[in-house]
Amino acid sequence: MIKIKKINKYFNRKKQNEIHVINNTSLELPNKGIVTFFGSSGCGKTTLLNVIGGLDSFKGEISYDDQTFKSYNMKKVDRFRLHHFGYVFQNFNLLENETVYDNLKIALEMIDIYDKDEIDKRITRALSAVGMYKYRKKRAYALSGGQKQRVAIARALIKNCKVLLCDEPTGNLDTKNTIQIMKILKKISTESLVLLVTHEMNIAQYYSDFIVSLKDGEVVEVLKNNAKENINIEDDNAFYLQDMKKEDYHFEDKKIEVYKEDDSLEIGDISLFIKDNTIYVKSKKIIQVLPDKIRIIDDHKKQTVTKEDMEEVDYDTSDFVTPKKKANLFKRFLNSLAYSLVTFSIKKRKTMFMRISLILIGFLFACSAYSLSWTSFDMNTMGHDENVNLVSVKRNATIQSAALLKELYAQEAITFPFNVSDVMFELSYNIDHCLMSNSFIYPIMFNYDDSIVISKGNKPVSDYDLVLSESMITQINKNNSLFSISGQDLLGKQFYSSFLDKYFTVCGITNSGYNSAYIRNMDNSLSMKYGMPTSYNSEISYSTYFKKFYEITEGNDVNLSDNKKECIVKEGYNYQIGDRIKIFNEEMEIVGKYRLSYDDIEVKFLIDDATLLPIYSEKEDDIIGIYSSTYNCNCFDLLSGELPKEGECLVPFTSSIKIGDTIKVEYYNFLEMKVVGTYASSFRNMSKGVVISDNDYIDQIAKNYYGGCFYLKDRQKALDIASSIEYEDCNILTMKEYINQEIQSEILVIKSSFFIAFFILLIIAFILIYFLMRSRMLSEIYSIGVRRELGEKRINIFGRHLLDSMVVNLLTVILGFIIASIFLTSKFSSISSLLGINFNLLFYIGFGLMIYLLCSFIGTIPIMVLLRHTPSEIAHKYDI
Repeated sequence: MIKIKKINKYFNRKKQNEIHVINNTSLELPNKGIVTFFGSSGCGKTTLLNVIGGLDSFKGEISYDDQTFKSYNMKKVDRFRLHHFGYVFQNFNLLENETVYDNLKIALEMIDIYDKDEIDKRITRALSAVGMYKYRKKRAYALSGGQKQRVAIARALIKNCKVLLCDEPTGNLDTKNTIQIMKILKKISTESLVLLVTHEMNIAQYYSDFIVSLKDGEVVEVLKNNAKENINIEDDNAFYLQDMKKEDYHFEDKKIEVYKEDDSLEIGDISLFIKDNTIYVKSKKIIQVLPDKIRIIDDHKKQTVTKEDMEEVDYDTSDFVTPKKKANLFKRFLNSLAYSLVTFSIKKRKTMFMRISLILIGFLFACSAYSLSWTSFDMNTMGHDENVNLVSVKRNATIQSAALLKELYAQEAITFPFNVSDVMFELSYNIDHCLMSNSFIYPIMFNYDDSIVISKGNKPVSDYDLVLSESMITQINKNNSLFSISGQDLLGKQFYSSFLDKYFTVCGITNSGYNSAYIRNMDNSLSMKYGMPTSYNSEISYSTYFKKFYEITEGNDVNLSDNKKECIVKEGYNYQIGDRIKIFNEEMEIVGKYRLSYDDIEVKFLIDDATLLPIYSEKEDDIIGIYSSTYNCNCFDLLSGELPKEGECLVPFTSSIKIGDTIKVEYYNFLEMKVVGTYASSFRNMSKGVVISDNDYIDQIAKNYYGGCFYLKDRQKALDIASSIEYEDCNILTMKEYINQEIQSEILVIKSSFFIAFFILLIIAFILIYFLMRSRMLSEIYSIGVRRELGEKRINIFGRHLLDSMVVNLLTVILGFIIASIFLTSKFSSISSLLGINFNLLFYIGFGLMIYLLCSFIGTIPIMVLLRHTPSEIAHKYDI
């Protein structure tokens, strides 16, 4: 017995258009028989049927025998109705692309019936009862409306349910089939409860056991029906054409058919007006548009049918059993997978753009994962020198012991700003001799001294001889994935340094040093960077810039000591000494010809630097640098006067300041200096400052050390320097610790950048996947709605769409990820090996798996949101 108690149902709850569809309704229904719901349109008949059948939510209490629901719990209601309720829907709810047989088979599989013999028996019997067995192999879309309705009824019958809910089950059937279906329902009602909504009063009054009348959502009357001996099956809402008089009117190739019940009725004059594809009718007679509820029946009226006229229906369910055979989950998985792949293969312009975008995002995901998979820096791949200590200062600081700086400076233990630099060298020798080319190394450069023990080869003799450490050779071999060389192989071979702009020849190998390289005069080599231009193609430049690299072949050099407008021309050009030419809108006299030491430098004219505007004045913002006279000695030429001592300085020759003047220089600190000479610099930026003595320079460095590192072999000296620096962020590290710290810092920066990029990509991927899967869900919304109304479990529907999402992401995001992985492995493995970076393969694979699972989950969000709605809401919202 079904009991409903104080049931309420609202549409658009707490909104202006709120509708109270079921109003505090209570009702008791029997265990069997036919109960028919009657009432005007909109009175809540179908809604009440849906609530009782678990298709829609409610407020109140419903009891099914010993099972009581005090509120709507979708999971529990679904489990109950799947096995106890059968449904016949007004709009059929068939899966259009499936055959009649498969439509019924799917309904049986929902209640866990997989035995082929049992499935055949039930389907054959149900289809035979409704006269549709011969159509079992036809697809649903090929059936007429009446045929679809009979298949829908057969689908409800095969479940052998306790309760059968029928919403207008005979609305699309002719008289013969209507009676046939009602006889089947009557037969079923002897063992089960049939809840019926129909507009055919005569049929209902003949077959119903109870009639429930509703008005405005309330039960107003429950009547026990007294069945009639015969039924009037004439439909008041039908025109029976064979009982009417037909007249045809022809107008050229057009015909108008007129059906009349009485010959005495005259049509009268009728005028037709056609405009904008609409027909307008004018007549003195009453004209009414044919309502949708009126049926046109090409038959005679049949007013009554007696019980003797109706043969007994044969539909027996007593031998229906539920076998214990379980579903073949693997087979079902393969079928679902095949369906997902077929669906994915359907190409649409909108979805193709999303898929290509997801492949690209998968590629970028792999790049992020590759960088985030760097775990540590392997110092053993690069070697290390524990004897080198670094005093690292990360910000501006004051060094209290200037005297200690001067001592170390005098001993060449340190120079400013650095005595060591990371310098890149490129191997540049014949591949036939050494089997290597275009390989890059990054040694730490040191000045060579006699404490360095040469294990192979000789000591450096010239400034361009190079001694390499064994650890550096190990690094060279790691950088080269094809060949391996020994220190002996490298002797006599050349390295090119783009930083120093010079070729160096390997003269010796040493076992000492941390990825080290040694040259005889490092400071001079560094200064060459600024004194040796290459590939200079400006037509006009300044003579001091090229001073070390040209010689006068005819005439005189430009005179830097006066303000004459002079220049020299490169030999080979058609100019003569004494010619006057215009450069920078200044008329100049050619005073000589010159030849450059390098053929790749193309400068036609060299001019007097005095043509520049003076760049020094007493304004403090004109001085942009101070330079040590010793450290920078190779970067300037003394033109007049003498080198500075303490309290003295040199100024650019272009300045208007004279030797003997006292100037005030404010550079970090206030300095008062006496000018003792002038200079010209081949390093252009240097000509914007003053040159001071070493002691003054070190004093300024001590007061305003701008951050960096001191490299010292003497541990005690390193401790002394560190203790004299008034700054808390001062560390003493070995070279190994320092290099490891720096590389880890760089790796952290790279990881942070890729981490941010990863989240941005993830958001974009989530949006694309969400809309891609939502579009896919909407294309199947009819099938989803039908399955839910029939009672299929939400978990099954979710599982199919999860598989769809996994297939989509596998063929887009993960495909891009795999392509990128192959590319990164082939292109960048040697670089990570060169840098000694350890790559965590498990993290990388786990990262890819995490992305796959996340994206697959995001793809299920649309179906999860949809499945939160009741089956009735899904059908109503998407017009299923």
